[in-house]
Amino acid sequence: MKKFVSLILSAVVCFSATALPVSAVDFQEIQSVSVKNDSSEVLEYVMANRSEIWIAGMTAEAENIVIPEYVDGLPVVGIESYSFGNSEYSSSIKSVVIPKTVKYIGEGAFSYCQNIESLTISDGVEHIGGFAFVGCSKLKSVTIPKSVRKIDDMAFNGCDSIEEFVIESPDCDIYCMEYTIYSGTYGDSVIAGYDNSSAQKYAEIYNKKFKSLGTCPTDFYISDFEYPYKKLLIELMYQDSNSYMEYWIYDIDKDNVPELITKTGTSESDYIIKFYKYKDNKVLLIDSMSGGHTTFYKDKDNKQLCCMYGHMRYGVITWLSSDGNSISVDKTVETVGYDEENNVYKWSDYGNFETLESSYAFFISYPDGWSNELDMSLISNYKLISDNQISAVIIPSDKVGNVNGDDMIDANDASVILSTYVLLSTGENFVLSNEQCNTADVNGDGLVDANDASAILGYYSYLSTLPSTETPVDIKEYITK
Repeated sequence: MKKFVSLILSAVVCFSATALPVSAVDFQEIQSVSVKNDSSEVLEYVMANRSEIWIAGMTAEAENIVIPEYVDGLPVVGIESYSFGNSEYSSSIKSVVIPKTVKYIGEGAFSYCQNIESLTISDGVEHIGGFAFVGCSKLKSVTIPKSVRKIDDMAFNGCDSIEEFVIESPDCDIYCMEYTIYSGTYGDSVIAGYDNSSAQKYAEIYNKKFKSLGTCPTDFYISDFEYPYKKLLIELMYQDSNSYMEYWIYDIDKDNVPELITKTGTSESDYIIKFYKYKDNKVLLIDSMSGGHTTFYKDKDNKQLCCMYGHMRYGVITWLSSDGNSISVDKTVETVGYDEENNVYKWSDYGNFETLESSYAFFISYPDGWSNELDMSLISNYKLISDNQISAVIIPSDKVGNVNGDDMIDANDASVILSTYVLLSTGENFVLSNEQCNTADVNGDGLVDANDASAILGYYSYLSTLPSTETPVDIKEYITK
């Protein structure tokens, strides 16, 4: 039997998936989960495709709805249509926080939740469905983060108390209807957005007051150039095993193509910073420099990248620029003062700086696998496929899922699969045996993929919470439930 072994790398850690409208996913079970920050708050959730969670509503009164990022190790990627809007407890809600894992806010999700006063939509949400917040009449301010690509019709109609509606996404697709955003009609309420953005165009079309946020910033998210940089990050993290990595995205040469900046090493004495450019369908190393005790900031006044070095009360600021082929130093200050009382460097004496958002990654050398601190979000869609011939092997039911042969089914079995694909990404030999491949194919579909990894961790969670008085079912039976 031939099996094509494939794995989305992030599946083992965060099981990221593309958010789809509710009708397009295969919901398999409904459960309830208590939200940690408020013991009285209970949310109902739906597991979809055995790899992701959608919030389905609430089962008790709660003032503060804080959607969790993960439930039982699976990411919360969506909020179902009319999940809170149709709830008998909707009038109790006063605040809502939606995390970065959520991609889709369903149609009417919070419709006519009339007592919501505070709404936080985290950067990561991509689609706000029609009527999602219709009739939330006590909302006074809303900020739509850069990640949001689409706002559907009537999404904020009837939000009559909004004083400022901020749209940080310059090219957000706002449904062309006057009542999509019911703002800018009452008193001094305004729509705020960047110059020449879709927010400004929307405000102008429907005669709503517009407030400029200035020119569109030149910083980018890695999703804009995701595949080349993701592949490089995987390779770097493997090559620099047992090392620290921090990485940033910034358009240094202001040509609308961001550069990737990495900082790697094993200790402060050997950190090195490298600058990569995506050009002609290739990722090119354009420059490098030493990087001990450094981090990056944006000089907000001149929109320039700055490298800041601080150690033992000695601080240095370096302003950097690029012509696309190398990095140049435009100015350096080596006399940054130090505030002894508050134990901080006096960076602000030399400019208006803002921290450049970074991500961290740690790699523990094979075969121990990835550490829990690894940010896998940047490589969530990287996929490797091997066409190795796998012979048919009959695996006893009590061995299915026990990939590493330690007679336990747990996260370590999923890590073995992930480690294999880290090796494959660098051209190393295939390390899973025929028996291991068949053991890893827990759902029996002829593939070792994200679904198997999800099932292994789901089964491990089930075993961990099973009362001692109950006899566990095997993983095959667990999957078919």
